[in-house]
Amino acid sequence: MTTNQRPWQRTYPRIERPYLMALLTFGVVGTATATIGLAPVLELGLLMLPFAFLVVPRFARLVISGAIGGVLTGIFVLGVGMRIAMRIIVLMDPVREPVLTDETGFLLFFGGAVGLLAGLWIAIAQRLWSPRAWIVGAVFATFGILSFLAEPSLRTELFNEGAGESVNIPLFTVVFFLFGASATVAIQRVETKLPHTPGRRIEVNRDVATV
Repeated sequence: MTTNQRPWQRTYPRIERPYLMALLTFGVVGTATATIGLAPVLELGLLMLPFAFLVVPRFARLVISGAIGGVLTGIFVLGVGMRIAMRIIVLMDPVREPVLTDETGFLLFFGGAVGLLAGLWIAIAQRLWSPRAWIVGAVFATFGILSFLAEPSLRTELFNEGAGESVNIPLFTVVFFLFGASATVAIQRVETKLPHTPGRRIEVNRDVATV
């Protein structure tokens, strides 16, 4: 009796899902709290990444789709959105200099860097639960605005610059929401465009016996 199962088809269903959930937890919490000095949480999540290639089927595909979709939407939605938001604040209060620079180059770089990390976490969430775009947008908006409020200089700007917190907080919340929702759609589109190469299957493999 023989089997047609290949070594690269082995999966670890009891490890894969818990590992992805732990990776997502450390990544999201670490990214959101990095502004208040909890970078080690994010570092722990990043240290877990290499081992995911061993236990998660087609993890490279997940990373590629998350990176491409996240960086593109980070630059063109988050970066540009932050630029527009900062210009609105400056126009409403031209006397004060904002703490967050409105320099286009920096904001585009910031958007791309955040998009790179967020894209990976969103891609993992899609693998686990396939959430709707608006749900991801709402979660990202919540974490994004809370990270701003947790950092003293950014919190001061939100409350004191422009028209104050009644305009600034909803303004940045909308930017974060649009990024999260659009990144989800972009990552899904990128994933469907990637070539289907042989790899370990997500479902549990069963030996197929031949006589």
